[in-house]
Amino acid sequence: MWFSLIKGLPGAFRGSAIFLLLGFYAASGAAFCLAAGGGQSGKKIMPPLPLEEEKARTLIREVYSADFSAKGAEKQRALADKLLDQVAGAEDTVTRYVLLCEAVKASSRGGDLSTAFETIDRIDGAWMVNVFDLKSEALTGFTLSKKASLFEKEVMVEACRELITAGIEGDRYRDVQAAIEATLKKADKLGDKKFKSELKEKKVWVAMLVEAFDALRPHFLRLLDSPEDSAGNLAVGSFYVEKKKDPGAGVPFLVMAPSSKYYKACLADVAAATGRGAPFDAGEAWSGLYLNGKKKQPEFRDRALYWYQTALAKSSRLERGRVQLRIQNIRGDIQDLLRPLKVREFSALVWKDASTGWRPVQFSSLRPARKSGTLVLRNPSDHMFGYLVCDFDAGSDFYLKFTVKGANAVGMLRSSGRSPGGDELILRGGAATIVIERVKGEISYRLGRKTVPTRRFGYYYYGYGSGYGGSTRSERDDEDDGRSSSSSASRDRGWTQGQIFIRLPRRKIVYLSSVKFYQEAKVEISGSNTSDSGSQRSRSKDAGRRDSNSPLKLED
Repeated sequence: MWFSLIKGLPGAFRGSAIFLLLGFYAASGAAFCLAAGGGQSGKKIMPPLPLEEEKARTLIREVYSADFSAKGAEKQRALADKLLDQVAGAEDTVTRYVLLCEAVKASSRGGDLSTAFETIDRIDGAWMVNVFDLKSEALTGFTLSKKASLFEKEVMVEACRELITAGIEGDRYRDVQAAIEATLKKADKLGDKKFKSELKEKKVWVAMLVEAFDALRPHFLRLLDSPEDSAGNLAVGSFYVEKKKDPGAGVPFLVMAPSSKYYKACLADVAAATGRGAPFDAGEAWSGLYLNGKKKQPEFRDRALYWYQTALAKSSRLERGRVQLRIQNIRGDIQDLLRPLKVREFSALVWKDASTGWRPVQFSSLRPARKSGTLVLRNPSDHMFGYLVCDFDAGSDFYLKFTVKGANAVGMLRSSGRSPGGDELILRGGAATIVIERVKGEISYRLGRKTVPTRRFGYYYYGYGSGYGGSTRSERDDEDDGRSSSSSASRDRGWTQGQIFIRLPRRKIVYLSSVKFYQEAKVEISGSNTSDSGSQRSRSKDAGRRDSNSPLKLED
């Protein structure tokens, strides 16, 4: 029946119709598809109708007519900020949707790809939209300046990576091929040899995915007529698991294929997602595939960790220890999970004057440059040291490792404002390899291989549960004459947001390299009263990404 309908469509639309209808069958036949995306898909709504969207857009453009007609990148970024500020107060979903879409366009025109892509992720979190098309349009509207800064180039590199990832996640492999070709033409201008090499490797992998995906067309057609066909489900599910390396996408198909070697794990996955089984059992099933395989496949480990984290949130106090032990065992060496920090995850605090103190500014204010993989920074102030900072979630374990030369201190800020305060580790010249780690609520510092104590400085702001810098009450911590502090769990309790900093001497050059970071997924334990959804910042799968509720408002 479906074949006769699809056969009459133009060739350009026939393939899309097949996959769209297949997705409908899979979703309607298996509610557990939501588990592959963390269960968020069910909360999304359809975008507004074109007529509703146009009506809201006309009204918005009338209200901000002067801003929309203003020329220049800076004014377009200001327009984007205005539109984003209005989203929370919008009375209906149509207005919110259009405000976000217009903010994406304004950010792109203003050369702020970081804000544009983050706004698209906000849209994707609430509406059923095509992320690849939205990001592709935003990237098309962006043009590198003639004398592009390092920050601008690296933000564009990350944007291209995100576009390619979004296309692969959406099975848009031919579109991804075109995007890779277009990006390769700009790679020399971006000046990132490692990125160019990465693109070439991805080009080969995507070409393999295109060939394998096209070979699945007979199986897709068979599944349209018979969604329970074992051979068709086996072929499609095996493609997602073995070729695309995405077990979550393969689960709805392989659960219909008893002959698959992943069948038992998929059954446990389905049972956990639909509430008929325990998340811990699903984690055990994927963990078994990971640990017993001849070649360790990280996608199985990640799937197991997803279910273990889900089990941890639902387990009793007695069971929690067993789940945490499983997580530690399967996670293995944390070095395998480390990722480099992106340039857009950094910002800075620079001294302005005695009345203002330190003010937050864009990372580009430190005039960053790259030399053989090393990030070179310069504090612009003649009068006072500055801070290079990156946000992190203090409510879950993390691991940060980096090498720095020229800085006089590193540590964590626990308060903001005119005079920041926190914990610091003093550095005395030369290159130093630093590790800052939080394990089971305890934060430690290592200089080389040696664990070292830190000292407190400045003012602390105690606003437990309200997030970083959330309390209006401050108090000088003078109880400890030596001011030496190894981190204590009692002091960190309820402290959910903060910033790791590197202190830059005045008018000095600092060299930063080998920055690697890992953050455990945050789990809200059932019955816990330590969370405060109104103040905690959401963490994306890209940990460290700054969202619209960032505690720092950056100045150009």
